[in-house]
Amino acid sequence: MMSRYSQMPIVRSVRHKPGQAASPAEAASHPSKMMDPQWRQGYRLVAENGLLFDLQVAWWHMREAVDLARSYPQQTIIVNHAALPSDRSPEMMQGWSRAVHELAACQNTVMKISGIGLPSVPWRAENNRLIVETLFEAFGSQRIMFASNFPVDSLCGSYDDIFGGFLEISRDWSPDEQSDAFIGTAVRTYGLEESLLSRVAAPARAYGTETSRP
Repeated sequence: MMSRYSQMPIVRSVRHKPGQAASPAEAASHPSKMMDPQWRQGYRLVAENGLLFDLQVAWWHMREAVDLARSYPQQTIIVNHAALPSDRSPEMMQGWSRAVHELAACQNTVMKISGIGLPSVPWRAENNRLIVETLFEAFGSQRIMFASNFPVDSLCGSYDDIFGGFLEISRDWSPDEQSDAFIGTAVRTYGLEESLLSRVAAPARAYGTETSRP
């Protein structure tokens, strides 16, 4: 099946949720399937067929993701939803920050910043700034990508709310850094047509504003 998928031009990556413990305290006794030898056999087939891997799992399983990344250094892992920092309490945010910094040391990982809206709370830049800025500092602009998670995140904001929020948070980044996060990283990582880069306006201009840096 993987070989068939690899022959489809529209297919670039396989996404999987390998299961997760309910909390950081339970992670050690309830590891995800990433540590299962049989699961890794399937993961190896993804890599051998030239497909990328999109991983959705909570940050308290990032050490397992680090082990996976180090075990298969030629395979790119795109972590979805910013590693799920849903609990914004100081203690949990410190744990999340440590986890994503450890993952960022693996150069074959990319972070997709998506799905970070809070339940029953409108999507606002001030609620998500720390998430974005921490990942920007850890991974750099060339290994992060903004994504909408639509239609699910329409529960907390419109498409313009979300991408306008990303723009507001990244306002002080250079144009190249903004371009990386809004489109460049996605184009490079997923092997999309490079002509997309020239067709898309600079994010600041697209929203009728400019960055503060030249």
